Amino acid sequence: MTDLPETLQINTAVTIISLVAMILSTLAMIRSKSSHTAGDTIVQKVAEKLIFEQEKIRRMDERIATMEEEIANLKDEIVQLQQKNEEQPRATESFPSSFLNSLQFHTFVQKNQELILLLQEGISVEQAAKLTGKSIGEAQMVRAVMKQMQETK
Repeated sequence: MTDLPETLQINTAVTIISLVAMILSTLAMIRSKSSHTAGDTIVQKVAEKLIFEQEKIRRMDERIATMEEEIANLKDEIVQLQQKNEEQPRATESFPSSFLNSLQFHTFVQKNQELILLLQEGISVEQAAKLTGKSIGEAQMVRAVMKQMQETK
């Protein structure tokens, strides 16, 4: 720079300094823009995450509402079933007792099968009792049960 006149040297130096300043300011602007863009991206990602979480909460609320409806329906069904059970206790009670009675009758017939066969053949109560080794009272009871069975048929 020594060959150029002094003003030209100063002008060149000022031009170089202003070019460097312009380059530095341009770099600063680019950096700030990229940081704003990165900031915008972060804000956008946070907003998307918030929207996703809100949607998740909305779906959970819908599921909870559906479950509450189902629970209410089940409660109603339970109340209806309880009312039916209270209205029809005889039907549910008569089945087990009739079943128990038929089971007892079947056992009774098995235990007294020999006595029943003898009585059906026309042998007297006393003789049937003697042949089976049972008391006369038992034989009479078997005869009474047989008569009841014949009357109900």
